[in-house]
Amino acid sequence: MEVKVKRSTGIMGGTSKIVLIVNEKDEAKLKTNEEYVVSTEKSSVKLKARQWFFGSNDLEVKDNDAVEIKTNPTCIVLLFVSLILVIISGATEVSALKMLFSAIGVLGLLATVFYSIKSWFKLEVED
Repeated sequence: MEVKVKRSTGIMGGTSKIVLIVNEKDEAKLKTNEEYVVSTEKSSVKLKARQWFFGSNDLEVKDNDAVEIKTNPTCIVLLFVSLILVIISGATEVSALKMLFSAIGVLGLLATVFYSIKSWFKLEVED
């Protein structure tokens, strides 16, 4: 059985290699736009991706599937909104607004980190 895996993370995931995990074992480290072919005797395999502490959910694939690793756009939006709120809080003169924006921004950053542990990357089977 063979499964083709391609990394298509773009700029927001392109600074370092992604570890491709096949059946709970580290299989390969992929650079930006790199492709890798997983070969095994089993009828299906479970794939995951990881970069530092950011990761993806499991995806079970079958023979001759083509999988693309992408950055989850929800995580990117959460990250940027949270960062913008923290920056706005630093530029705000009114102390009540400063506290509100900074609290929401920091909580948003924490939520983004916890959400990204298993959702920073999306594994999608191509048609």
